[in-house]
Amino acid sequence: MGEDESKGSTVRNVIKGWINDFFTIAGTISRLDSTNPGDYLQEIRAYFEVKEIMAQINMNLDDCEEECEEFKKQFDSYSQFWLEDPQVSFN
Repeated sequence: MGEDESKGSTVRNVIKGWINDFFTIAGTISRLDSTNPGDYLQEIRAYFEVKEIMAQINMNLDDCEEECEEFKKQFDSYSQFWLEDPQVSFN
């Protein structure tokens, strides 16, 4: 669930990638007005509703991660089954 790069694709990293892709799209669209050349990325990042949604997404991810950790705790007493080599355990 977390943001640990060493664990490969985590839920948080996948969702973060999706969000970054949306921001990348905002950065590729050229402005049509002549007063401020460039793209819309700065306006999108500064938009209050976008900030609010980003905070909500992060809060939901934090809650999910917490709930998953609580659920996982009930199986900690069996951790030797996935931490040790099964062949050695059965021998």
